[in-house]
Amino acid sequence: MLKRVAAFAIPALALLACGVMLGIFIMQTHIPGTVSVQRAAPEEAAEPVQAAVEDSADEENDRLDLNTATAEDLQELPGIGEVIAQRIVDYRELCGRFLAPEQLLEVDGIGEAKYEKIRDLVTVRNTE
Repeated sequence: MLKRVAAFAIPALALLACGVMLGIFIMQTHIPGTVSVQRAAPEEAAEPVQAAVEDSADEENDRLDLNTATAEDLQELPGIGEVIAQRIVDYRELCGRFLAPEQLLEVDGIGEAKYEKIRDLVTVRNTE
């Protein structure tokens, strides 16, 4: 009797393990928001990558750093007036430095629509 159970259980457990691993693989390759990367040969990729890094750095330098901006600086952003600019500064002083631009959504008076207008104009630099 025990041999019959063992003869059935071992292949069943092996099949179950394969199914679990296949499921994990499928989930990892189909999770929304993930990016698959295809690597090009180094000689093909070097120049475009360098240009992209330089463009990204230039764009990043043009953005307003939420951790160092004054209320006056923040008022230059579309839809940000004196009151909301001061709320951003107050939020930063109360809660500490911004870790991501999305934290602006936690500031009273900044909703999705207003955030969408300014998200490409602001950044959070790693200055600790």
